[in-house]
Amino acid sequence: MMKRRLIIGTAAAVLAAAAVTAVIAVFIPRTRPDVQTMSVALYPYLPDSDAFEQAVGDCWRTKHPDVGLEFKEWDCYYNEPTEDTDVFVFDALYFAHFVKEGYLLPVPADRISDSDDIIAYAAEGLRSDGTVYAVPQLLCTDLLYTRKEDTELSGVRDIDTLYEKLGDRVKDTERPANAEGLLADLSWEMTKTVMYMDAMCDSSGEYFGCEPVPDLDSISPEALEAVRRIRRMGGATQVNYVSEGGDSFERARWFAQGSGRAYIGFSESMSAMGSAAEDMELRTFSYTKKKNVPLMFCDAAAIRSTIPDEKKELAYDLLDTVTCARTMTAALSGTSEQGVPQYLLPARTSVYDSLAPGYPIYGKLKEIAEFPENKLFQAGADVRGFFTRAEERIPPLVMQDTSPQK
Repeated sequence: MMKRRLIIGTAAAVLAAAAVTAVIAVFIPRTRPDVQTMSVALYPYLPDSDAFEQAVGDCWRTKHPDVGLEFKEWDCYYNEPTEDTDVFVFDALYFAHFVKEGYLLPVPADRISDSDDIIAYAAEGLRSDGTVYAVPQLLCTDLLYTRKEDTELSGVRDIDTLYEKLGDRVKDTERPANAEGLLADLSWEMTKTVMYMDAMCDSSGEYFGCEPVPDLDSISPEALEAVRRIRRMGGATQVNYVSEGGDSFERARWFAQGSGRAYIGFSESMSAMGSAAEDMELRTFSYTKKKNVPLMFCDAAAIRSTIPDEKKELAYDLLDTVTCARTMTAALSGTSEQGVPQYLLPARTSVYDSLAPGYPIYGKLKEIAEFPENKLFQAGADVRGFFTRAEERIPPLVMQDTSPQK
């Protein structure tokens, strides 16, 4: 889902240090010693990973009751695909890189069930030279949240106008007082960089596309100022705060409890708000007063290219199991103690239609996900090198107010 601020925190640091793949669950035991076991790595930063594993496992069992399924830990932000994982879910920021390195097995069109159900820009963005290499599972984008009762902010659709309303936060504490300042998580260096890239698109009115990536020697003053204003509205201590245990949803809970006057976060943040989510107004936003260029992150599922021939048919079935409407509807439905759904954005239209009757907010989320001008956020074949350079350049500029030097 980035984007992602879901990947901020201690947990991510531990994964980076370990840089290993580990088996964490076996939902379906092998029933005969000669039956293969397939392996899958789901996206690791989800509100309820257990619900995803349960949904995938249940669906797989109906297709292949005699084939075991191992759930592996793997993180695309820090590691390349591994030889011991058959199917894996990754942030499509890395799509061009994975294709260039030959990590992904092409997917025949007839192995994707109900392909017309997949939101078009997401499916198209996972093609390279006409070949499908991955299937969209989830979408993700930053949303601006305000309270419905705060009518002064109800019409705010951009950071410039929000800054005019909120101004610089006076108290530089980790948790804002009630109805004070902006809650936003910029604690991860990649977040600051990605926000800057998003702001570049809004300031120029154009999506830079997968290639070329932005020129780091020519910083956009307007884009940089937009991210700096988020930092000023939130206060340096709060935007850089990392909760104990790497809880990515602590700010969402604070906002639900009354802290802050506005909040920037993903749709899945509402899973931590409980019933208070119904009292929120949510929308996409522009980083400038110019028209928003809406960018969507995508979590995509793929098959490793080196998979043995005898496992390919099972791998295609597993790929479809991970991304099909049945699995996604079950995974996203209310499973938390509060009885709320995960509020993630599925890449299939029918899943919204299935969820909306029980969870009306999914009607609004469908409008956001299907907006015709949405662009799939990708970062080119040199994504790892680019972010290494960008994270040295952009975050320090965001945290200061001096003019950037070449």
